[in-house]
Amino acid sequence: MPSLSNPSDWLRSWEGSFTATLNPGGQTFTAIAEQFVPGSFESPLLAIVVKSSTAKPHWRFAGYANQRIDLGFSDPTIADTNGRQSRKKLWLRQANLLYWPPVSEIYRVSLEVPIWLQSIEYDLWQFSGGIFASGDASAIIPAIETAQDETELSLLQIQVGIQQLQQILNQPP
Repeated sequence: MPSLSNPSDWLRSWEGSFTATLNPGGQTFTAIAEQFVPGSFESPLLAIVVKSSTAKPHWRFAGYANQRIDLGFSDPTIADTNGRQSRKKLWLRQANLLYWPPVSEIYRVSLEVPIWLQSIEYDLWQFSGGIFASGDASAIIPAIETAQDETELSLLQIQVGIQQLQQILNQPP
């Protein structure tokens, strides 16, 4: 398993801030549109820190992060063929650890902002260490299978030990 606590395994990949537009009359705002993070990502692990100077202290929800996969086809009836594969909730004032399913070697990220937030700031970090360095999350599967095999062997040894104890206890003195 990768160690996520090593600071040198996290690369700051992007930071951005967005502000809602004040409508004429100064009473209402136009919500912040969905934002597409520039570039693409390989690691299935990202961390996103979300802050807002306009959020009330008791507000927690910070919107969604979406994993976007290039579907490789074009359709004249839609502007974007990047399919949304997975969607994760984001929370204000904390590091949000996101694990994306390894559906594609590379993917993009988009961010949806709640309509009530007038400003928002993001810091996005990509995990580059351990078994995920190549972007191949399937490397963890053999480790899980080995742990399962070892657990099954331990359970079998415990069952044999219980049977031996039962035989000893059931023997007449």
